[in-house]
Amino acid sequence: MKLRTCSLAAYTLPLVKPITHRNMVMSARRGLVLSLADLDGNTGYGECAPLPGLHTETIEECVADFREIMPALAQGDVPDCAGGKDEISAVLATGILNSPLPTVHYACEMALLHLWAQRHSVAVSNLINTHAAHTVNVNMLFTCDMAFDLAERLMPGSFIKIKVGRSAPEEEIGFVQHMAAHLTANSYCILDANRSWRLEEAIAFCASLPKTGQILYIEEPVIAAHELPAFHAATGMRYALDESLQKAAPAAPPEGLAAVVYKPDLHGGIQPLLHYAQWCRDHQISLIPSNSYYSGLGTNFLAHCTAAFPEIIPYSGLDTYHWFAQDVLTRPLAISQNCYTIPTSGEVHIDTTKLSEITRIE
Repeated sequence: MKLRTCSLAAYTLPLVKPITHRNMVMSARRGLVLSLADLDGNTGYGECAPLPGLHTETIEECVADFREIMPALAQGDVPDCAGGKDEISAVLATGILNSPLPTVHYACEMALLHLWAQRHSVAVSNLINTHAAHTVNVNMLFTCDMAFDLAERLMPGSFIKIKVGRSAPEEEIGFVQHMAAHLTANSYCILDANRSWRLEEAIAFCASLPKTGQILYIEEPVIAAHELPAFHAATGMRYALDESLQKAAPAAPPEGLAAVVYKPDLHGGIQPLLHYAQWCRDHQISLIPSNSYYSGLGTNFLAHCTAAFPEIIPYSGLDTYHWFAQDVLTRPLAISQNCYTIPTSGEVHIDTTKLSEITRIE
């Protein structure tokens, strides 16, 4: 497959209000959009959005890496793929899109899968799995400094995530107890501690939580990953891996593991995601794809990846999309009542007025 053009553009999108991430305040989100256009008029788009404090690479380093990669993409033969998990994994394993920067690598894979979907007239989710779901659940993200009356807005069937380990334990326990008391039918709560506590602190916190089956698990409760089984043994609470997740899945899940939170822009891209999907299916573990404040372009792509594995993915971490005041898409994503309906065509429409072109190779 030959490409007609390969281009890179930058965006700066204002947020609804400033957010604090790992002691860094952001009022706007910066990122890059890679475009791959073939000779038949199809275009695939990929988003690169390193988040300060999470990714080690900067936007400037990503631009430099794209400049290294793009000539080979534009002037060589890019493989085509008609779809299927095994076929996609095999093509990606050839290393044609390898980059040392995880966010660049993920953006290249995103653009390529999107281009394949356009060429074969399917949605990205159906490119991966012909039996993909048509909708995905979206978890609602809460922090313990939010208003208590937000609990009254919870819908039946909601998945909520509450960030903990940031404030005084008694305040956070009170907030969690309040939200848990307002969970409606078929609604569930996940806690996320981001490795905030020593083992004894995590045990003490969880001992004060309401004993309800609606609190499914807690993400990364302890600083030291090797203490997670001991945490589970002491509390009975299951946990999820996020920051501790390795690129290669272990032979068997550790005791107490309920889910793995997979960030493709941090953990190695699409090929490891496909591997983890099979591993989670084999071991009856939930897989939670997640991204970090991506525009509608990257959020929509992650939703397609979520829809491709409905039997092991109960929800996806797409809620940070609501922080954007503007988007690179001409139409905002229609996330309604904590649910996103997957577009059947797979097409995306880019608002070029939001982009500033950096380089183009024809």
